[in-house]
Amino acid sequence: MLENVRALRERYGRSPERVAIVGWDVDGEVASWPDEDRGFLRSVAFLGVRDRQQADRVSDALGGREVVAQPDNAFSLLWHEFRPAVVGPGESRRESGAGPTGLNLLPLFMKRQKGEWATGTAMEGMYRRTGSPLADVIHTLGPDYVRTIRRFVAGRGGDFVHIPFTPEDDLFARSALRGLKIRFRPYDADPRRTFAAVADCGEFLSTRFHALVFALAAGVLCRPMLYAAKCEALLADTGWDLAESAAISRADLVADPVAAADRLLSGRPIVAPSTGGAGATLEELAEQASEVLAAAVRAIADGSG
Repeated sequence: MLENVRALRERYGRSPERVAIVGWDVDGEVASWPDEDRGFLRSVAFLGVRDRQQADRVSDALGGREVVAQPDNAFSLLWHEFRPAVVGPGESRRESGAGPTGLNLLPLFMKRQKGEWATGTAMEGMYRRTGSPLADVIHTLGPDYVRTIRRFVAGRGGDFVHIPFTPEDDLFARSALRGLKIRFRPYDADPRRTFAAVADCGEFLSTRFHALVFALAAGVLCRPMLYAAKCEALLADTGWDLAESAAISRADLVADPVAAADRLLSGRPIVAPSTGGAGATLEELAEQASEVLAAAVRAIADGSG
């Protein structure tokens, strides 16, 4: 991450007012960065990050400069462009739970070696150097994740379809779910068709961040596996009531895979509100995402004179 900021500074260090950083997923301690790099960030025209916790942390590290927390840009595209054509006006046609149960798997702490999937991650060295608690579960979390999903499928029954968001998702799911009665949708690089496939589901078990975003934007009942901090932060920032929900985190998976699968099965699925109530509506998330992009463009225009 620091290397990317440094590359921007080397190119635009004399004109930081021409730079707007949007959707930055901050995975380092900006407060410990060299003065010249933090000084560049203080001077850019606009600085937007993924969630409120990141915004507060980066703002403190930069001496209180304004840092904007923004919903993912996909909310704006899905709401304004895809949802009207795919779902139609009003509530999703699948909010009742009718339709197949969709799944999205990713190779969580699994890597492909000689045509087979093995435990591990290219980031293992970083986890061990930084003392991350994930270092102790690098070679157990992936198999626990697979067992949890398979237990969910076996316990739920019915019609299942796997919807990949990368080619790697497709390869992994076909291996991890081998022997189960599941339809595997091939990877499709067209996001509109992928969104339509998600919207056709009655419920959706998501893992990837954008699988969660697509399910929420489609108004589909969602049972999310929050594999990364950005997934947890997305739900935290919405203000929705997640008590007794089906959402499980990596910590839940590490603590007790069986209990995690039971929670996926019996917990309350999440659905984004489309009218007033607790937390942000889909329309509000979409408008916030659009407003952040517009603000970034205005900031560059104002800085450039």
